[in-house]
Amino acid sequence: MLFVALRIAGLNSGALAVGGGFTAVVVGLAAQQVLGNLLAGVVLITNRPFRVGERVRLQGGVLAGRTEGVVGQLGLFYTTLVSGADRILVPNGALIQCAVTPLREPERVELRRALRRGHHPDSGPGDARALGDGAAPLPATYRRRGA
Repeated sequence: MLFVALRIAGLNSGALAVGGGFTAVVVGLAAQQVLGNLLAGVVLITNRPFRVGERVRLQGGVLAGRTEGVVGQLGLFYTTLVSGADRILVPNGALIQCAVTPLREPERVELRRALRRGHHPDSGPGDARALGDGAAPLPATYRRRGA
């Protein structure tokens, strides 16, 4: 119906087809990066190789090196890495070509300090600050459990 209407209007359908094809090629080339980043963003969001708040290392790809940071935001076009005070926007098309290494923070380390009875907790070896029997009790941070 469109071709019949164009013929009635006196327009050459061959010229319109060539013009439409040329326009499609130009728009396709211009939108290639945008569509690539969009599709890569959809892949990253659905597969979830990392989550917001995780520390990751990106290596290789078009980054030509190594980048490390905490994932601050995962969008359709860009992923934001936070490294100290810096924010790094990595295009998802480049990110999907990188090797992603999740960096795990070490488990919580609990340190305990053994206290000898009758010595001040801040005294070092050879320090003569001993607590007598009438000394004030230790602060809550130095007390033994159940004391």
